[in-house]
Amino acid sequence: MEIFGENVILSKITIHDLDFICGMECDRDLWHFEESFESDQQVVRSKYMARINEGGEATAYDFIVRLADDEMRAPIGLAQVWSLLLHS
Repeated sequence: MEIFGENVILSKITIHDLDFICGMECDRDLWHFEESFESDQQVVRSKYMARINEGGEATAYDFIVRLADDEMRAPIGLAQVWSLLLHS
């Protein structure tokens, strides 16, 4: 699944994106203001593999962000959307 915008493309994450995601999620410099972050790439890889395999049960949606005019389609970020269902 891909969503095309004027300047960016959002594509649903796949196993081919895991190296980029793990590098980003485990980069201390990106999470400087957070109380904690995951430094173990295997933990991050397992977390995202589980989310990739959720299929129709998904309550969170992860997209790789790419520039629309980049022929190489190199990832530049990660966009996440959550669906919170509240039960009364």
